[in-house]
Amino acid sequence: MIAFVCLYCYLLIVWNVSQNIKDTKRRKKVQCIASGLGLLFLLGFHSTTLGCDVAISYIPAFEQTGTRFVTSIDDSIYGFELGYMNYMALIHYFTDDAQVFLFITALIILIPIIALIYKYSQNVMLSILIYTSWYLYYFSFSGLRQAMAIGICAIATNFLFKRKLLPFVAIVYLASFFHTSALLFWLVYPMYVYRYKISNKNLFILGILAICILVFFQGSMQFVAMILFGSESRYVESLENSEFGGVTIALIYLAFALFQMYLDKKNSNPYLPILFFLAAIQMTGMYSQTIPRLAYYFIPIFSLSFPQALNAINKSMRFIYQSALLILFVSFFMMQASSHYLDVTPFKFFWE
Repeated sequence: MIAFVCLYCYLLIVWNVSQNIKDTKRRKKVQCIASGLGLLFLLGFHSTTLGCDVAISYIPAFEQTGTRFVTSIDDSIYGFELGYMNYMALIHYFTDDAQVFLFITALIILIPIIALIYKYSQNVMLSILIYTSWYLYYFSFSGLRQAMAIGICAIATNFLFKRKLLPFVAIVYLASFFHTSALLFWLVYPMYVYRYKISNKNLFILGILAICILVFFQGSMQFVAMILFGSESRYVESLENSEFGGVTIALIYLAFALFQMYLDKKNSNPYLPILFFLAAIQMTGMYSQTIPRLAYYFIPIFSLSFPQALNAINKSMRFIYQSALLILFVSFFMMQASSHYLDVTPFKFFWE
């Protein structure tokens, strides 16, 4: 916990000191580089025994992998996707050191997300603190494949914002070679591109309708999962066999969506459909503890949405809302860390 407390103190210091930089572009660049180095310090230098999936499967798989590239899933270890298998083989051409492997993986996870925030956030430090606090950064200490896929999807998001369909589709497809679940990110394209054809009122109705369908018709979620991931996917299996997992986070996502809708007087927030979609995905927590992890793909965009929403109000109210959000997000992270979720805490560097 001490390492994470120090990280938050460092990020807040970066935010405070960088406010003295008058040039906006230079200030954003300093904030992203300085914050990124702080995030990389923990994610790149943590022990190979930290994080349940890292210790149990990712490091053993890396140590078993040689320099031979694979073309068939039959040659995969632990059922890992071919892209990830060949990524490990490529790393072995340069080093067999598992710690270097973790560091390079951390770079692939972090750089696209920090770059996305630099380019599109209207408040870089708020977005970075939200990204750090809300699931994804913490999850990246354990779920390497999906975290890498999310980083690749962050690259695709640049083409989403430019409304360039073909490169967006191609890059998301590439991400699916690291984690099949990345294919869900294709759905964000129509949500973003056609957002302004739907009023906030109709968007609210559609969002509530989608949530109700997931609450009352479990089979509909199984059908969607089968289309995207195949009938033998573990996501389909988890929907068939799991028990009630809770919907608290879904209600929080819904509250966030309603909060941003309340601030969006001009029907100009492009991220609102994605927030309602996050609430809908998280609602599957009623049936599964696995499916809600699909929401992680949208957290980089989620981190961009709050600065966009808060810019619609005056500075004094913005400061109050921003402070309340920071307390909420940081408290959530500390609660998650104190529960030792995914065995990421107690934190341990590789030299300890």
